[in-house]
Amino acid sequence: MVLVAGATTHLGAATMAYLLKTHQPTTGWCLQETKTKQDANGRHKTKVRANI
Repeated sequence: MVLVAGATTHLGAATMAYLLKTHQPTTGWCLQETKTKQDANGRHKTKVRANI
């Protein structure tokens, strides 16, 4: 199952990546792909896909 966590703020993505990394041994989640791009307003949007 692939979880797609849409576009989040840069801070939210960093927190999610931290949580995935922290809980990886117990949940078996694997941070698979991270894409970050900047939108017109200068905010960073990150897409994170994780294997569960």
